[in-house]
Amino acid sequence: MKILNKKIPLVFALAFLFIFSAIVYSVGYKMAMNKFNNIVSYNNEKHKMYSLLSDVDYNIRNDFVGEIDENKLLEQICVGYANGVDSQNCKFFTNKDYEEYNKNQIYRKVSINDSKINDVGYIRIDNFCSTSSSIFKEKLNKLMSDGIKKLVIDVRNCEYGDYSEAMNVLKFLINDKEIVSAVNKKGEKDVICSSDIDLGVRVAVLVNEKTSGPAEVLASAFKDKEDSAVIGCKTKGSAVREKAVIISEDFVLVFPDAYYVTKSGNIILNSGVEPNEYIKLSAEKEKLFSDHALDFQNDELLMKAVNYFNN
Repeated sequence: MKILNKKIPLVFALAFLFIFSAIVYSVGYKMAMNKFNNIVSYNNEKHKMYSLLSDVDYNIRNDFVGEIDENKLLEQICVGYANGVDSQNCKFFTNKDYEEYNKNQIYRKVSINDSKINDVGYIRIDNFCSTSSSIFKEKLNKLMSDGIKKLVIDVRNCEYGDYSEAMNVLKFLINDKEIVSAVNKKGEKDVICSSDIDLGVRVAVLVNEKTSGPAEVLASAFKDKEDSAVIGCKTKGSAVREKAVIISEDFVLVFPDAYYVTKSGNIILNSGVEPNEYIKLSAEKEKLFSDHALDFQNDELLMKAVNYFNN
C-alpha cells in the first residue's frame, strides 16, 4: 500500500507535465502559424504589386513612343504609392517641395483677434503658426488683467498649423498630467502635453466642419475638462501626428505614425470632435464670419457660449 501511495503522485506529475507540454506546444504552434500566415500574406501582396507594376513597365518600355524621364518616373511611382495608402495624410516630396510644405503649414500669417463681451473674453484663432501661442498668451494676460475669468476660444475655420503651438495654448489653461497623448501602431502611448498651471479660467470652444488638425486637439482637450464646453458642429477629423523620413538625399516621405488622443481616450482622426452643444450658422452668416464681418449679436454660436457661462 505504501508503494502504491508513492506511485500515485508520480502519475499525477507525469500527467500534469504532459498536459502542460501539450498546451505550450499548441500555443507555440498557433503563434508560429499566425506568423507564417502573415508572412505569406505579406509576400503574396508584394508579389501581386510588383507583378502588376512589372507588366505596366514592360508594356510602356516596349511600345511607348515617347522618351522616359527615369527620375520623374521614380518620383511619381513613390508619390502614387503614398497617395494610394492615404491621399490626405501620406505625402512624398522632393526636398524643395518639403521645405515649401513646412512653410505653408507653420509660417502662415498669424491671425489672432481678441475682444470682450461683458465679463466674457473672446479670442479667435484662424491658424496655429510659429508664434500663435505667445500671441495668445499676451492677449489672455491682457484679458485677465481686466478681471476676465471666462473665455471663448473660437477655432472655427482653423485648419492649419503647428501642433506644438496648440499644445502650448492648452498648457496655459488646463492643469493636468495627461492633456494630450500620441498612440502609435503598437498601442504604445506617449504623453506629449501636460501642465501644472491653473489660471482658474473657464473656457468654451467654438468649432465647425472646417475645424481640423491642431484646433481639433485643442477642442477635444477642453471637451474632456469638466468646467468647459465645445459648441458648434462636428470637426473634420484630421488630427494625426506626422513623421518625416529622409529617403535618399533628394526625397522626404511624410506619413502618420501616431493618433492624437486626449484624456478621454477618444481618437480624433476620422472621428472628429462632437460638440456638447450642436449649432450651425446659415450659409450667409458663415460667409460673413469667414470675412470677419459677422456681428457678435448675430453669431448664434458665440451667444450660446456667452450664455453657457451664466448657467
